[in-house]
Amino acid sequence: MSFISRKPKAKIRPPKSRNSVQNAVQEGWQRLARAIQEIYRRNASQLSYEEVYRSAYTMVVHGKGEQLYQGVQDLIAEHLESRIKSQLLGSNAAGSTAPTESALPSNTSSIPGAAPSTPAATSNILLVIEDIWTEHLTCLLLIKDILMYMDRIYCPNAHVPVTYEVGLQLFRDHVIRSNLVPVQTHLLDAVQHNIDTERQGGSINRSTMQAIIRLLTMLPDNLPRIPQTVYQHAFEPSLLQSTTAFYTQQGAEWAKHLGAPDFLRRIQEALEAEDQRCDLYLTQDTKPKFKEILKAELIAQYAETLIALPTGVISLVNDNQHDTLRLMYQLFSLVPESLEALKQALAEHIHRLGLEINQQALTATASVPQKLRGTSKPEPLASLQWVQAVLVLKQRVDYMLATCFDGDKQFDVAFDQSFMKFVSQHPRAPELVSLFLDHYLKKGTKGKTEEEIDAIVTGTIAVFRFLTDRDVFERYYKQHLARRLLLDQSISADLERSVISMLKTECGHHFTSKLEGMFNDISVSADINRQFHEHLEATTQASTGAGFRLNVQVLTESYWPLPTVRTGPKTDNAANTSGRQTDNSVIIPPLVQQKFDQFTDFYLQRHSGRRLTWQHSTGNVDVRCRFKNRQYWLNVSGYQMLVLWCFDQIPDQAFLTFQELAQETGIPEYELRLSLRTLACGKYKLLTKDPKSTDIDPTVDKFRINVDFASPLTKLRIRPALSSGGDGRSKSGASGANATAFGQQGGQVESEQEQHETKARIEEARKNLVEAATVRIMKSRRQLGHNELLAEVTRQLQPRFMANPMMIKQRIEVLIDRDFLERDPNDRRIYHYLA
Repeated sequence: MSFISRKPKAKIRPPKSRNSVQNAVQEGWQRLARAIQEIYRRNASQLSYEEVYRSAYTMVVHGKGEQLYQGVQDLIAEHLESRIKSQLLGSNAAGSTAPTESALPSNTSSIPGAAPSTPAATSNILLVIEDIWTEHLTCLLLIKDILMYMDRIYCPNAHVPVTYEVGLQLFRDHVIRSNLVPVQTHLLDAVQHNIDTERQGGSINRSTMQAIIRLLTMLPDNLPRIPQTVYQHAFEPSLLQSTTAFYTQQGAEWAKHLGAPDFLRRIQEALEAEDQRCDLYLTQDTKPKFKEILKAELIAQYAETLIALPTGVISLVNDNQHDTLRLMYQLFSLVPESLEALKQALAEHIHRLGLEINQQALTATASVPQKLRGTSKPEPLASLQWVQAVLVLKQRVDYMLATCFDGDKQFDVAFDQSFMKFVSQHPRAPELVSLFLDHYLKKGTKGKTEEEIDAIVTGTIAVFRFLTDRDVFERYYKQHLARRLLLDQSISADLERSVISMLKTECGHHFTSKLEGMFNDISVSADINRQFHEHLEATTQASTGAGFRLNVQVLTESYWPLPTVRTGPKTDNAANTSGRQTDNSVIIPPLVQQKFDQFTDFYLQRHSGRRLTWQHSTGNVDVRCRFKNRQYWLNVSGYQMLVLWCFDQIPDQAFLTFQELAQETGIPEYELRLSLRTLACGKYKLLTKDPKSTDIDPTVDKFRINVDFASPLTKLRIRPALSSGGDGRSKSGASGANATAFGQQGGQVESEQEQHETKARIEEARKNLVEAATVRIMKSRRQLGHNELLAEVTRQLQPRFMANPMMIKQRIEVLIDRDFLERDPNDRRIYHYLA
């Protein structure tokens, strides 16, 4: 028995009648309309969401989406207009004529666009709009939910906005831009009024402002093809315009009544206030626009005024008002042109401060009494205080750069250029920097620890960087270093090498090669002296010359600034750069000469082919003597020792004339005057002179031992006299190329005459350097234009000195005459190198 399963037959129901569908749609719409009205009456909790949703669904399914879409818009618009009438026009929603209270300002009801007159009116209209907006937004979200099917099906197919977007547009058109009341004008005026009130120090309801601004930013504007909000199109432009006017007026008032520090603080407060305003209730997009307005109206407009005020940059720098300077830098950094003006003003002020230092130093030097110049007293104002003042200024500027300007590289470069400018304007800057280093690198510096001296030396190298004539510095530094090394006056060999290392870093190996060679000579000389004394002890010569010990410094002639022996005062054209005159004519006592000969024989046996030239003027001697039964140790120069030796050979009361001393010692007349002036007229008068005077007259003066000499000290250093004129009268400064170059004299500047001689030697050396650089460049390039050659020579020589273009041109002509270069036959401004 089998069963056959069959599918049940489908039942065909008759279609509903047209009237029943229309009735269902009509009932659905009525149900929806009542629901929307109940939502606005805040009775949404009493509605059936499923029932209302199905009504909207039914209308869309039966092709009544457009009717539903338009009907919802009409209901929302009707409700919004009723709220406008009831709360802004003072009429009830039912259309009765019973008056109600209006939220519009009384003086603007009939004058569209007028600003609210009182804070209460301003607050009232903002609160009313906020209330209508809050209600509308809440209701709109509920309406959107019940019309979800319409938004999903009908709106995309009909290419129309969804319910939420339509609700925003309706609020814009029927509330903000209502035809009944100029709400937008009153609203924006009220918002602007609140902002102005807050800017002037008043208090406002920021939460209401935040709601209103949020409203304006949510409402789209109806501009075609320009997606902007009502805030961007209708409110922000007028806000920016009023902000510009406000700060234009504020800037003018502040400039009239405030000094620079207070003005700067007001700018800072304004920037912070506008930033905070944007964070609290305006938009972040408005923040940079406010900033641009403040930059233009308060900073760019008044930057030069703030800089030039009596309380401006000069006062801030002089009074060390670093906090205010930092604030000025931070504010001016917002405007590149203002920052450039600040940098330029600071650089010019630093230059003026430097010129004041120069003038004070030159004035102080000029005020030293003539009778004190050339004595053993140093001139600290000239040789120390100028560099010290520059160091103090550099420390101030460096601190200001780090503290106020965040180490800004452009400011750093500008400040360095200011230093370089005024340092190069001091005629003795290279000499003074070298003397300053010499002062702190010598033994006997009191009141300074090793760390402090190291810091001072490092700072002085920073000042050295500002020197343009570094070859001049090199010449003086070699002289001062030679004195320290030969007289064993260096405070620390490590510190000396550290200075040379820093100079090498700044100027390269060629700048310091001779300085390093000087150190090497001292080290080698120590070994030679040790070997010499071991040799004497090991031979029968040990007893010869007993009573004194000879230490010899063997110096490489090309490394050391060996002095010339002068026979008289130099004239303007007496600078000798072609050779060197030695003091071999000096008559050395036999006992001493025997020791010299022993060393010469010892040295030449070990170094055949070399030649020794004795420089008696550069040595120093420790002499033991006795005055009034008291023994003294005198440290004197080689020439002074020879003079004292002459008096040791005669009775104490015997006189020797100047001519007799010159004949017995062989010391050139000019140098003998210096030695006698020290011994007879200096601080320690070991000789008496007849007739008594401070001048040395070779024709009449005679000398004898001062048997009455006494001193509380038993160890005395007799400083050689400074260079003097032919008549024995003193001149200011110590010569860098005479016997006092390696004497005990230090801390003093050259006289004008000696400075002129130094300049002549330097100019001659520069000519050789320019020629060497020119040949080196042309050998490499083979052919070069005139301007290119000048630029390249200047660049290569810049680490040593700033080459004068005229000197370069002259040396090029000399090289052409000497067949190193030739001009191009077709273009005389092109040079060719000749092999």
